[in-house]
Amino acid sequence: MSATRILDALPPAHREELLKLAREVVFPVGTRLFEEGENAERFWIIRSGTVSLDLSVPGLRAPVFETVGEGELLGWSWMVPPHRWRFGAQTAGEVTALEFDAAAVRDLCDREPEVGVTILKAVTEALAHRLTAARTRVLSVYGAGPVSARHAAVRTRPAPVRRQPGPFCVGDVMTQQVVAVNQSAPFKVITQTLERWRVSALPVIEQNGRVVGLVSEADLLRKEEFHNRPPSLLDEFHHRENIGKARSVTARQLMTSPAVTVHADAPVAEAARLMARHGVKRLPVVDGIGRLTGIVSRSDLLQVFARDDDELAEDIRGELTALPFLDGDDLEIRVADGVVTLRGTIGDTSRIGLVVRLTRSVEGVVDVLCELTGRRTGQRPEAERAGESG
Repeated sequence: MSATRILDALPPAHREELLKLAREVVFPVGTRLFEEGENAERFWIIRSGTVSLDLSVPGLRAPVFETVGEGELLGWSWMVPPHRWRFGAQTAGEVTALEFDAAAVRDLCDREPEVGVTILKAVTEALAHRLTAARTRVLSVYGAGPVSARHAAVRTRPAPVRRQPGPFCVGDVMTQQVVAVNQSAPFKVITQTLERWRVSALPVIEQNGRVVGLVSEADLLRKEEFHNRPPSLLDEFHHRENIGKARSVTARQLMTSPAVTVHADAPVAEAARLMARHGVKRLPVVDGIGRLTGIVSRSDLLQVFARDDDELAEDIRGELTALPFLDGDDLEIRVADGVVTLRGTIGDTSRIGLVVRLTRSVEGVVDVLCELTGRRTGQRPEAERAGESG
């Protein structure tokens, strides 16, 4: 329920009572409406403009995790004891809004249960939306930008589930929650973030979420390499890039750019080839305009080999039975620990190689043992002989 629909959902008399507790306000760009931890004495229905919501991070500029726009409710902490703001808010442009006295509205809700239920529903939906945004968006560790926290320490994950028929795509195995840093992030913040989330590299993003580079532990170690001694002339000549990184203090200076990225709809095999070709262990996953949507690592790609043997056998059978030249052939498919055994007879032995290649191309196949043989001259398929005998 949008904030404007709160008013529409109320009977005219109750709507009039609620509007008596509001006043029209206009805020210029850059106005701090409230700070995290302050008493929540007001809330707003935005009529025009946009408000950025941010979280307090000691020692850093507050990172933005969501925006609120026209027709939306700004603020829910006023309704939940102890009535203190859980985040901060600042106008991203000129904003016009209806501003409500929180204490007076709480009293109205106590007197008129119908008003209370309607507002509670809107507040609950707003709260759920904020929590979802904080979890799934990319919430910048340093400065404003869209980055979310990735539970990188939790490496165990279920085997991937195919979203649609066909080869597994990067989106089926990637980690959707990923921590990233802004280009202005200092050396120490990058180090602390790597340690905190137990990851070995971080995407570097612009304010709009586009990936501009990747900063890794290897990039940071350049500083330690020349910590106890100045670089020699030979170092300056042969290792100029490393020395430059050793002198760097921000993500912009340290990162490897441009980053090697991949799209969510790319086949897993393509991601594996990109990693091998560029010698990287992970790839930021981006959308059509380069914004960060996830990250895929070598271990993520290997998840396709964790598929259930029965599921694998079913996929292989689906691939092979679609081949017209196998119609009526005696073909047995067995899968154990990802190793596929093909047994039976096939009329055209020149097609055996194709059958094996198709089987091997199914995501999750570890190896293929081919025990197919050609049908003897005059031998007919079992199904055909059974039909005649019936």
